[in-house]
Amino acid sequence: MSANALDTKGQQRALRLSSLLQEIRANLVGRALPARAEVLVHESLSKRKLSRLLGVSATLINKYEGSEIDPWDIRWSLMRRISRLANLSLEQLDAVLSGEATADGLGQPIDQDPHDVLLALRQLIEQLEVHIQARDTSAEANTPVPWFGRYLRTLLADQAQESGQKLETVIQAFIQALPSVAPEDAQALQAVLESKSEFTRQQIQENCAAIATALSAVIEVPVTPSQLLAMLPDQ
Repeated sequence: MSANALDTKGQQRALRLSSLLQEIRANLVGRALPARAEVLVHESLSKRKLSRLLGVSATLINKYEGSEIDPWDIRWSLMRRISRLANLSLEQLDAVLSGEATADGLGQPIDQDPHDVLLALRQLIEQLEVHIQARDTSAEANTPVPWFGRYLRTLLADQAQESGQKLETVIQAFIQALPSVAPEDAQALQAVLESKSEFTRQQIQENCAAIATALSAVIEVPVTPSQLLAMLPDQ
């Protein structure tokens, strides 16, 4: 998609993503060891080398840094990798790309060897299998979590693309795979999938088991409730 084809907000987000990726490349310069110079060299971190860290083509990196792609259209798994390299939480990355915050003061240059970061990315699923102690306050419980809806929509859209099915078919299969859920929550979830509303922290906590069960029934990689809870920002 060209920059001209993006709406105004999409163009702004694309520009912020471009700036963030350039900062990431600058922050990773000089962090490689000589023995590992085949991936990163001391003098520079090229777009090609960044593409290897993120697991995408150099052509895509060019498009991202050329502000041609709205980050809201990027696969969820890639956004997680970008957040790790920028040393930002998902909530912070969302704020940076939305223009609500800047990367300065949020993320600090990563102090890990990039190879260690890459290894950590590959082990992300295992790392997310941790016990999360859910803590509620009435204010936080009713706070919408916008990126959670994008996460669900991206997973189902990816599955539709990979399976050759219509997105509506995959969404319907997801809804039908939900175990016992209150009718109002099922309707709210349908609205989230249609981008008409967003789930709150409390709704995610109350329905994470059902959502994980339904996701595991329609996508290739199983999802656990603890993985969903682990993505909630700390209160």
